[in-house]
Amino acid sequence: MKNEKVRENTITILLVQLIAWAGFTITDFIEEITSNDFELIAAFGIPIAVVVVYALMRKQNWQPGLKYGKWIALILLYWLAMTLGVTAVVMRLVNQNKWIVHQATGGWENFLNGLEYYLFGIMLAAIPIVLVSVGELLVWVIIKCKRKSPRP
Repeated sequence: MKNEKVRENTITILLVQLIAWAGFTITDFIEEITSNDFELIAAFGIPIAVVVVYALMRKQNWQPGLKYGKWIALILLYWLAMTLGVTAVVMRLVNQNKWIVHQATGGWENFLNGLEYYLFGIMLAAIPIVLVSVGELLVWVIIKCKRKSPRP
């Protein structure tokens, strides 16, 4: 039962990662052809949407045999490892100009081209980890306060 649940959670995390990267890639493509500034919104909005997905799926993917903190730490560790792995693959493809959205190379004006993918990888790791940690800490504090409060 536990191995099956871990496998399901890993597949879910990988699917969310791929959807997040696809969304950012589409945003980068639109930005490249129209010169809109949607990338900054996507760089923050997509990781926040990931936290919303986590909140909606939290009860469904709960591990009943694990303690509360251990389960959260395991999910966040999986998320970090998966984000680092996917970011490394994407950055390798971007740097070799084999990514879906080709980056202009050569010349001083293209020196930082592709940097938005590094930054998105950092945001995709950091924002969900921080927001989920703070949210779970608040839930834990609320539960502890309700247990300690005297009942009328």
